[in-house]
Amino acid sequence: MDDWRFVNQHGGIVSIELSYKWDEETYIEGCKANQQLRDRTPMSRLVSALLVALVITNLIIVYRRGFIPFDLGSITLALYWFLLRWPINSWILRRRFRKQLGRESELHWRIDYEGVTGGAHYSSGHCKWIAIHGIAQLETGFIIVRDLIYHWLPMKAFKTEEDLSWFVNVAKANVPNYMALKK
Repeated sequence: MDDWRFVNQHGGIVSIELSYKWDEETYIEGCKANQQLRDRTPMSRLVSALLVALVITNLIIVYRRGFIPFDLGSITLALYWFLLRWPINSWILRRRFRKQLGRESELHWRIDYEGVTGGAHYSSGHCKWIAIHGIAQLETGFIIVRDLIYHWLPMKAFKTEEDLSWFVNVAKANVPNYMALKK
């Protein structure tokens, strides 16, 4: 029996323990995954569609009447939304990470049929499955959503494919809003 996996007398997994280093790249990876998830919301798609419509309308008006400096507003807004939003957010997030108490610490998770327990040397907590509103599986990890906060569980935390598969099955069985998202 491995020390990160607990099995019952029949050899079935009853819980797994995961750990990974909470470094800047893991933090940014989780924030980017959260941004990708938020970009899939109806409101974000509506904003994107409205910005495209605004730019097209603005270009038609510029073509008909000529350019005035006010026309740069919609183009600047669209450039920010589609090209600059993530680089600017990433820069802000990196600065924020460097000021965090728990940076560069080891995070530990225990996942069982009751819920998820996680923490580090400075803080810990337990969340029952019923309190988790949703889980989104992305290529690089899982976003576990509870209330207004989310937890990032990267794929690199899983030691084996069996542990990953067990987690996915337990999460699907216990969280009604489980989504496997493709890029």
